[in-house]
Amino acid sequence: MASIVCCDPWNAEAYSTLREHPRVDLGIRTPVYNLSLLHFAVAKLDLQMLKTIAADVPLSEAGRTALGHSILHTACLPLDETWVQMHSLPIFTSCRETRNLSEMETAVEGTGETIDVAATDVHRNTALHYLASHREINEELLDLLWDENCAEEAWRGIKNRYGFTAVELFKSGRNVVEEDEGFWNVVDTWDREKEAEKEVWEEKFRGASHALVQKALDMIEPVQS
Repeated sequence: MASIVCCDPWNAEAYSTLREHPRVDLGIRTPVYNLSLLHFAVAKLDLQMLKTIAADVPLSEAGRTALGHSILHTACLPLDETWVQMHSLPIFTSCRETRNLSEMETAVEGTGETIDVAATDVHRNTALHYLASHREINEELLDLLWDENCAEEAWRGIKNRYGFTAVELFKSGRNVVEEDEGFWNVVDTWDREKEAEKEVWEEKFRGASHALVQKALDMIEPVQS
């Protein structure tokens, strides 16, 4: 996993060497957030990396993160807060997650795998909700996903936990006035909520990390004298 997460650009040779070790588990997932190798590959949007890892770990085994994100959710998440149409209150309320991404279509096109556009995360957002939350909508990816089963139902019929469908976010984002009165007061509230959520997850991570290290120490065989 370190050869994927920590190397920029990706070191394919290091990955190939490490994957041959008999104790390497390519199905490993991170503690707390439950991220797989495939989630990291999609997050980096390195198509060659994704193809290489998918040859070892089928895309169907990616599963969901602790936040309920499939790899399609990951591919559609905004790059960061600056990519979110924050001047739309419905979008501002709905889009609570971001990822360091660009060129979204490369991660989901041509995989041959079934794409579930109706899958929802902990906020009951589909991938289409996140796609509709961008300041600049990726129309190419939207057209690509529109051909999938249940796309129209997911676009018009699935409401997130804040009461909005993807199409409502899309329309709201198209109609915003970026100098809405009182907007930045709402931004401050959102930042405080995100900080509170971060503290909760960091506490869980510390506990899980301690348990993981202890388990690793327990597995080390005593040195023979």
